[in-house]
Amino acid sequence: MEWGYNLILSFQCLKIKDQFMQFIEANATYITPNRRLAATLLKEYHSIQLQQKKVSFPTLDILPFNQWLNRLWQEYAIKHLITNKYLLSPDKEHIIWEDILNRSPATHNLLQLSETAEMAKSAWGILKQWQVSFNHPDFSYSEDSSTFQQWAEEFASICLENNWLDYDSLICELCELIAKKMLDLPIKILLIGFSEFTPIQEKLIKSCENAGSQIEINNTYAQQSHSYAQRIRLKDEETEITSMARFAKAIYQKNPQATIGCIVPQLEKMRDPLLAIFSNVFSEKNNFTLNPTLLPFNISAGKKLSSYPIIHTALQLLNLSTQPIDYHAFSQLLHSPFLGDAESEMLNRLRIDYTLCKENNTTLTLKKIDLFKESPHLAARFMKLMQHIEDAKVLYNINQWVDIFMDRLRILGWPGERSLNSHEYQVVQRFLEILNYYRSFNHISPEIQHEHALHYLTYLTSHTIFQPESPEANIQILGLLEAVGLSFDYIWILNMDDTTWPQPVKPNPFIPKQLQKKLNMPHASADRELEYSKRITEQLIFNAKYSIFSHAESNSEGELRESSLISHLPEVSLDQIELSHYQPPAKVIYLSQKLETIIDHQAPIASLIANSHGGVSIIKQQAACPFKAFAEIRLHAKKIELPTLGLTLRNRGNIIHKALELIWLTLQTSEKLSMYSDAALDALLEKNIWQAIEIILKNTTRTRYLILESMYLKTLLHQWLTFEKTRPPFKVIALEYEKKIIIGPMTLSIRIDRMDELADGKQLIIDYKTGRANSIKYWFSDRPEEPQLPIYCLSDADNIIGIAFAETHPDSINLKGMSQYAIEMDSIKPIKEIEYAENRSWETQLLKWQTIILKLSQDFYEGQAAVSPKNRVDTCQHCHLQAFCRINDACI
Repeated sequence: MEWGYNLILSFQCLKIKDQFMQFIEANATYITPNRRLAATLLKEYHSIQLQQKKVSFPTLDILPFNQWLNRLWQEYAIKHLITNKYLLSPDKEHIIWEDILNRSPATHNLLQLSETAEMAKSAWGILKQWQVSFNHPDFSYSEDSSTFQQWAEEFASICLENNWLDYDSLICELCELIAKKMLDLPIKILLIGFSEFTPIQEKLIKSCENAGSQIEINNTYAQQSHSYAQRIRLKDEETEITSMARFAKAIYQKNPQATIGCIVPQLEKMRDPLLAIFSNVFSEKNNFTLNPTLLPFNISAGKKLSSYPIIHTALQLLNLSTQPIDYHAFSQLLHSPFLGDAESEMLNRLRIDYTLCKENNTTLTLKKIDLFKESPHLAARFMKLMQHIEDAKVLYNINQWVDIFMDRLRILGWPGERSLNSHEYQVVQRFLEILNYYRSFNHISPEIQHEHALHYLTYLTSHTIFQPESPEANIQILGLLEAVGLSFDYIWILNMDDTTWPQPVKPNPFIPKQLQKKLNMPHASADRELEYSKRITEQLIFNAKYSIFSHAESNSEGELRESSLISHLPEVSLDQIELSHYQPPAKVIYLSQKLETIIDHQAPIASLIANSHGGVSIIKQQAACPFKAFAEIRLHAKKIELPTLGLTLRNRGNIIHKALELIWLTLQTSEKLSMYSDAALDALLEKNIWQAIEIILKNTTRTRYLILESMYLKTLLHQWLTFEKTRPPFKVIALEYEKKIIIGPMTLSIRIDRMDELADGKQLIIDYKTGRANSIKYWFSDRPEEPQLPIYCLSDADNIIGIAFAETHPDSINLKGMSQYAIEMDSIKPIKEIEYAENRSWETQLLKWQTIILKLSQDFYEGQAAVSPKNRVDTCQHCHLQAFCRINDACI
């Protein structure tokens, strides 16, 4: 870079205080690339003055580059209010770009319009920074760039027509004003910590020098007198973070005044795990646990304002309307403490959520106020909200929409009835500031609908990064670019693997790639990224006394190697670095245990439920695992199934059962079935399937989905009835037959799907199954997985001579069963041919089943509740009680 002004590139390695004081001058303005460096230098300046015991000292004019541009413009604007252009903020520019794209024919099928608008806005900014016209001939070579050219032309026209100045054009405007001598510039400008300048920045600096300002550049003030760097490879990312935290803690314990930088290239994405691990490491064996605000580290990256639960809830509440609401979004509101009366009606709202799950309501509407009768305060708020919505017009300007949003949040009792903690209060105040700022969008946007008004507000909150205030600390967790220019005693840089550093090439899709490479634009080529990353790496090393660069050996995508930019550094192992002692919280809790072993497999006798709910499932669960039977049946510890789109497996099974029941009420015999033609059978099926759907779903609306479901069921059941035509003669004598049976001390209610009378007058029990993984082997053993049909068989042992699964699955239409003797069906075999049966005699097998089922009934009644799954893998695989029974903590 060859400029006519004085370029200071001193590589003298001096301490930061000495360097800093060398270039402190009155009437000078100090410009930094970011806020953090400006704040650090200002703090250092104040510290130096106080150490010199000065009672008063000059204010240091130091600020980030963008803030300096804003100040120059504001000073000019105050003097020229009439002719002045209106400076658009980046957020307002985004809305204009989004509106342009929304009207463009090229984006009619675009799914992510807002993200595309942001990319187009970024392309415009890059062109401005590199002083390239969007009319450059290279833009005509591709469809994407030529489309952007049309958008850019429209954006420029809108700004010109309305006398608006976009932020990326501000420097050009300032250069023109400087040339016209219409700006008051500092006598001296010192640029500190810049790793590079864009062409438009160079132009501005040159303009300032031509106008008489003295320009100096210093990028070496933070260099240490001695720098030593090493690299280390660790198992994975979690080990990296933990080791970095232990390293920082060890230094802090030895020297609390040391400055420590914990640098993370993708800090925004890793913020939560970083915060969790650092909190755990620093809280261990300290009093920090009692007061988390005393933790001696500070993380610079905030979170999106919209990601804070209290703001997320506010946006969800504003999204409520008379239109159907997704269950999952509504369920979050029912559980949220930030909705009015949440504390006093908590249990009632949980019951509403349970009802919605039970009925598989994937969507609901606020108009169904009867759903909320268990929560009267919530119902009252929703009624008032619906009235407020109905009274509103379709179109309002943004200022009016802000008032409406505030009214609706008040109606819904946001932010809740409990007192907010300090962080929540700060977040709410920031949100209110955003709402007030949103009012200023009124003059750039006409009257709009609720959908667009809320979309723009959501955009603002999701692009506002907020970090609640926290005490200053010498341990700083910060991003890579934030750290450039700062001085530390020690630094640890994460993720220095070959896939992360240098950063991958990512050119803007709307600017011709060859043009980006030619002009050396950001992320345009591997050569540029390599050179840039090399320069940043060197600065990080020179600005600390001791540096560690770490990388993981692997991640979810495969093995990793160290970045080529750190491969020259000496490698060390973890045991060569001084780390603080650390044990994960789970291990600390485990080691602090004072265990008293109690073998508690015995529950109270089940006398009070001897004749109650459970049915055959009692025996089935007791056979699978005694504790599972105790927990699910006696303690009602059942899993809540979340609503799903379409039919649940339970509903589909119930519809098939009901349809077959209705069909056989009409057919009754195999003889009558054989008389039906395919067309007649289809008509019978369609009629009864729709009747079954209406009964099970309590719904008469024939939606497109239900029409498709009925077509599927008609095909499936047609195949089943066609199979039934091949059977020997039979008569259906019972459907969904209910009866009570006594098994030992228990009286159980059973429901038999179907009972057929065969030609000899004996009976065959059939149990419908909509799956295909059914095997008769599950009827045998001392703990049968499927005891249902054996129990049915015992209910009338004199007349029942066979039991069978009826598989109604597209891939398996069949009867699988066992009989006392051959009944002319290949798939139902006599007991003497069943390899799983220990007894080849029907009577002996019935006696065996009776003994087994009687014992299981007796065990359940007597409270036998041992954690004893029949098969550890199969039984526990889909069980939801593992945290309850703690089977993983036991030695079984």
